[in-house]
Amino acid sequence: MDFFRVTGLSFSQTMPMVWRILLVLDRINTNHIPDLSIEDLPLAYRLRSHGSSRFLLFSTSNSPLIL
Repeated sequence: MDFFRVTGLSFSQTMPMVWRILLVLDRINTNHIPDLSIEDLPLAYRLRSHGSSRFLLFSTSNSPLIL
């Protein structure tokens, strides 16, 4: 929910890939890194428009941040 509050996007404006990333980050936050927050998302991803008010998250690096 923090992602949508911070970005101002609605659920329907995000592509399925965004949901997968958010779910993985939530699971990492719950199980491994409890202090991970939505403010850390720009370290690995950039939000980009994909057509008519739809949005995707694109990786900002070719190397994985979490090993």
